[in-house]
Amino acid sequence: MLSAFIPLALAAAASAKTLRASTTSPYGQSSLNLEPFNTTYGVALSGRNPVQTTIRADLDDAGNLVMECPKAGYIAALIPTDPVQDPAAYHVQFVESAEALPAEAIVGGWALSADRSGLSNDSYTKVENTLIGQGMYTALKVGNDEGYFLSWLNDTAEHHFDTQWYIVFDSTEGVATC
Repeated sequence: MLSAFIPLALAAAASAKTLRASTTSPYGQSSLNLEPFNTTYGVALSGRNPVQTTIRADLDDAGNLVMECPKAGYIAALIPTDPVQDPAAYHVQFVESAEALPAEAIVGGWALSADRSGLSNDSYTKVENTLIGQGMYTALKVGNDEGYFLSWLNDTAEHHFDTQWYIVFDSTEGVATC
């Protein structure tokens, strides 16, 4: 819902925030730091291991989600899974340049959401992509043992054990370590 998004000008005026994942399921709510993994295109995000590392990012005026650290200037992209899945699935990755991405990749369209459903922490604000359409964030397995990458899936939580993932900015003071 586009009307639920906070104007980008407000987001750009804020300083970089800690980027995390938050989940809600029948078992409760949790949050986790995301671990960066180098990929063919840039850096994917995983919630597989508990890590102290944090990622700091912000939104720019053009609707890009821009990493401040650990890879300064990298922008978020939704990159189709390989092999292609049905329903459609995209890994959230930060890339240095959009030039070498597959034609189906989605760059830009990131915004803050005023939607608080599924969030138990008042310091969290959802970050969503307005170009992708209806679907959900989740963790999809990659390779034999490369872990689970934060991904967008054209599906509903009902088909995934009622577990919903969110990408969030955490505005809690002092949480960022990079």
